[in-house]
Amino acid sequence: MSPFIQALIWMFMATAGQAATFTVNSTVDLPLSAGMCNGTGTCTLRAAIQQANSSTDADTIILPAGNYVLTLVGSGENLAATGDLDITADLTITGAGSDNTIIDGNATDRVFQIMSGANATLSNITIRNGHVTNENGGGILINDGILAPG
Repeated sequence: MSPFIQALIWMFMATAGQAATFTVNSTVDLPLSAGMCNGTGTCTLRAAIQQANSSTDADTIILPAGNYVLTLVGSGENLAATGDLDITADLTITGAGSDNTIIDGNATDRVFQIMSGANATLSNITIRNGHVTNENGGGILINDGILAPG
């Protein structure tokens, strides 16, 4: 079966009424593409967030120790494809400890944007080097979403 077909099946399964857990296994900043985060391939933080955003259920991302530097520069989109990590659906991100799991905005954009209707829980991570945009949220910007303590 082609990687593209596998990715489509995985995306369908993620939206079919079953919460998913994604375990990140790469610190590289890459967007979702065929075969990513399907349990056997590479899973980046950005790709896992994009996959979770396609679900109607409250998904979880397990983020192992590492330094996750955001390198895909871009702005003006809300799909987590470039720039900040846009969270559009209910999501929990759990790191391996604030001293061990670092998400670095690389001073190019804010780090997270929690969009309207999304409930996010972030725990055991450090967020640093976000860039303030229009005087709003260098680390986290909440647009009518909810950020719960983790």
